[in-house]
Amino acid sequence: MDKTDSKAMLRRYENDLYVSGVGILIMGGWTVLKLVMELFLKSKDYFQPKTAEEMAVVAVILAVTLVMVLLIVRIHFYIGMNAIRAAKGRAYKKSYFKWAVIMLILTLSGLLVYADILKDPNNIDTNLASMLVDLTTIYIFLIVIISTKRIKNLKTKMQE
Repeated sequence: MDKTDSKAMLRRYENDLYVSGVGILIMGGWTVLKLVMELFLKSKDYFQPKTAEEMAVVAVILAVTLVMVLLIVRIHFYIGMNAIRAAKGRAYKKSYFKWAVIMLILTLSGLLVYADILKDPNNIDTNLASMLVDLTTIYIFLIVIISTKRIKNLKTKMQE
């Protein structure tokens, strides 16, 4: 491969990384929205406490949900923004790659939930849509991981 081909491939992988970084940001928003919708729409009984004890349980559930939402947003923002920075040739934190791998593994393990959910014919359409979005998220994480490795390898070859 000559230098012109290497530069073209590098631009392609950097573009893939940029687009995937934006995708990670969008999917972070989707994950938060999905979590909140599942909590509030599927668990209506939780949010009608009758006693002080039930009110305390609701407060704990909401606090844990808030912490999870903030953590999800922070991780997706961290991965997405650092991927975008890396694609643009700006300073970035290299640990975003490790977090992308961790999130890929967590998202893959989250697919196991659909084994039981898809058996329910009443909500098959929404569950299938949710599963397709999760598969898209997995694809985006894979593109971030693959593009990051290929950019690193190409830059190393170009310096030789």
